[in-house]
Amino acid sequence: MAEAKQRVSIFPILTVNFAGTLGFSIVLPSLIFLVTRFGGNAFVFGLMGASYSFFQLLGAPLLGRWSDRYGRRRILFLSELLWRTSIPGHSAPSC
Repeated sequence: MAEAKQRVSIFPILTVNFAGTLGFSIVLPSLIFLVTRFGGNAFVFGLMGASYSFFQLLGAPLLGRWSDRYGRRRILFLSELLWRTSIPGHSAPSC
């Protein structure tokens, strides 16, 4: 009798990818107003927009390697936990 293949759900990966893309697409149109408000120009806007893709290029292979080593759920949980702990720092007023 042949072994039955175990079905692996990719739903968590697709959900995280959708959330990241949605967040980027929500922030990007309003970024131009923030950049111009703080005295930036088109070059600064380009750098701000490209920084997300650049750090995703650096972080994706690292997170992929960690998820292969430690498990996908653990790494997704860790990245979600770190993201949620960074929210108060982003929300705090700057002095």
